[in-house]
Amino acid sequence: MHGSAKNQFVKSVQNTAPSHEYNCKLWRLFPWLNRIETLKEINGFGAIWVQLDPDHHVEAHQHDEEEAFIVIQGNATLTIEDNIFEIHPKDVVHIPRNAMHQLSNHSKVEPFIMIDLYWDQGSQ
Repeated sequence: MHGSAKNQFVKSVQNTAPSHEYNCKLWRLFPWLNRIETLKEINGFGAIWVQLDPDHHVEAHQHDEEEAFIVIQGNATLTIEDNIFEIHPKDVVHIPRNAMHQLSNHSKVEPFIMIDLYWDQGSQ
């Protein structure tokens, strides 16, 4: 496939700079600027490649979207409300709308990597 055609169908974050939010490195996958608009008034959807570096944590926070994590690499401690879990590669996590949550990577050497999916089906 030619380079210009590939850019229509394949998005690589490998050589792009991340944004720095929530004490993480984020590469926003969807919406895909100038290609795929996924944020709509009802049923908005987004996806982010997230890297939480060794010995870093995400402060406790909440938001008005549903959220799911798909763990790719590393292990982390996740707190949702009063529940504490260890999450590992191939785990899938659901975080309900408005649930207070916090994430910690206690490894001294390995980054924690996940895909973060979020969606909004209107306020409830």
